[in-house]
Amino acid sequence: MFGLSQFFSPTAFLTASAVALGFSSISTKAAGLTWLLIVLAGVSAWACRKRAHQPDPSSGLVLARCWLLACAAAFVLMAIPTAYWGGPWPERHPQWRLLISAVGTWLLMRYGRTSSAALHGLATGTAVCLLLALALVLTRGADFAPTNRIPWVAGLSLLSCTLLALSYQLTGAPMVLRRFWWLASVLSLGTAVLSGVRGSWGLLLVWPLAWVWLERGRSGLWRWTTQRIGLLLVILASLIWLGNQAIPERDRPLQRIALMLQESGLDRTSAGPTANSSVGIRLGIYQAGLKQVLSAPTWLGIGHDAHKQSLRVHVLALGAPESVDVIGHYHSDGLNAWAELGLLGLFGYLSISLGILALVWRTARERKKPLCTGLCSVLVIHLSTGLSNANFAHNYYPTVLAVCVATLLVAEIASPPSYARYAQSTTSSLGV
Repeated sequence: MFGLSQFFSPTAFLTASAVALGFSSISTKAAGLTWLLIVLAGVSAWACRKRAHQPDPSSGLVLARCWLLACAAAFVLMAIPTAYWGGPWPERHPQWRLLISAVGTWLLMRYGRTSSAALHGLATGTAVCLLLALALVLTRGADFAPTNRIPWVAGLSLLSCTLLALSYQLTGAPMVLRRFWWLASVLSLGTAVLSGVRGSWGLLLVWPLAWVWLERGRSGLWRWTTQRIGLLLVILASLIWLGNQAIPERDRPLQRIALMLQESGLDRTSAGPTANSSVGIRLGIYQAGLKQVLSAPTWLGIGHDAHKQSLRVHVLALGAPESVDVIGHYHSDGLNAWAELGLLGLFGYLSISLGILALVWRTARERKKPLCTGLCSVLVIHLSTGLSNANFAHNYYPTVLAVCVATLLVAEIASPPSYARYAQSTTSSLGV
């Protein structure tokens, strides 16, 4: 008979988070619940620390500590100018979410005792999430996403890279399950294309490179032949073609690429229909924002209210008055933080990327190939999607980013000795 403590164990919380994760692509509340349950798994591990074995310092624990310090630095650096200007604290929600998740991840790595089945469940939940997202795009279109489709697809791109790495990282799972994870991950490429979100099409380059790198060596999932590769390409091409015919013409990928190239070559200094387009608005405010921060660089920026007023002036100068009340940021996470919160804000935003980069560097030194590849892919997607949109202005993206990094790090608990220098001691200490 199960005791009450088993229902509040880290394994129970991680299992529940896997279920919530499966629905996180069609419900923002499910994504938030996933984040919360992972945090509670860490709190549960800390609360039960007297009954759990204390693991020796390990590579996984060092990674969790490094991630925690990066998230703490990001919050502190952006909190200073926010406090100075009396800005709205809810604007710091991305840093709060990442910091709290990093605390939960560190607690789980430090005191946790969980089962490999719970970690396999997280990967399966990610696969279900990506498949439901593809079904949504194919049947209704990306405009029916539970939140703004741009950060939504950016978050799905992070999950796709995470699941690809987990397919090779969790070698203790049955091969048929790992191949299912891989298949869900590759199908998410179709979601990125059919969504029409151009800022996330970098996944089409990042994913194949990561996959080819992971397939090298003894850890390959498939025995690839020319016929199998050709069949895979035909299936993906057919899926994209069928989906492209089903979505509205204005959102079709080829049409959006052509429009982007056309608008990029036009003069944004004159008013006209181009100024009201997606690319036209972005290029115009990029130029204005860069001119502002480079002409008078400051440590604390200009504050939230002055930032909004300056942005309003820039948009009006483009000749797009109907867009003034719609655009509330510079469509770039780094530029937005720099313009509003100064150099401290920029360094705060970059702290997250530098933290992930530090994890990539350490895992590369220790030859943790799947984990290193997953973190590197997440980093590239995070930087590339943040260039053309303010993903941190939405709740969904930072929540998914926190879940992805936490999942990759916690998966080290189930990693075999060939992927971690201290895996044997860590596994025995955690009772996995």
